[in-house]
Amino acid sequence: MYLFETEDFYKDISPDINEMFDTNDYPKDQPLYFNKNIKVIGMFKDELNSKQVNTFVGLRAKLYAVLTEGNVKKICKGIKKIVKDNNITFDDYLICLFKHNEQRNKMNVIRSKQHNLFSQTINKVSFISQR
Repeated sequence: MYLFETEDFYKDISPDINEMFDTNDYPKDQPLYFNKNIKVIGMFKDELNSKQVNTFVGLRAKLYAVLTEGNVKKICKGIKKIVKDNNITFDDYLICLFKHNEQRNKMNVIRSKQHNLFSQTINKVSFISQR
């Protein structure tokens, strides 16, 4: 995540779109749409596809939430998607950041140990803010 202080970010990057950015997920009617750098390694990619970020809460690497115009994008590596979608809210990220409260959720997982499969219910720490 980078913080840029500028009048118009998209105007500033427009000269370098062809060489440095993958903007193929932008709306096709947007001027910065360019479909030549699709999935090219080393290109910058806008995860939110030109949506404006209203609030960002970053707790650790691969553990953050972004609030845009009416949408929330939650990244929580190691947590099952169903648990992340149903049990973890944007406010939980804020509580973790400002009050240092950890959150735990139970998940049913299938694991293998020495090539033997078994089902396990784990009480996983969803996230803890790094102090």
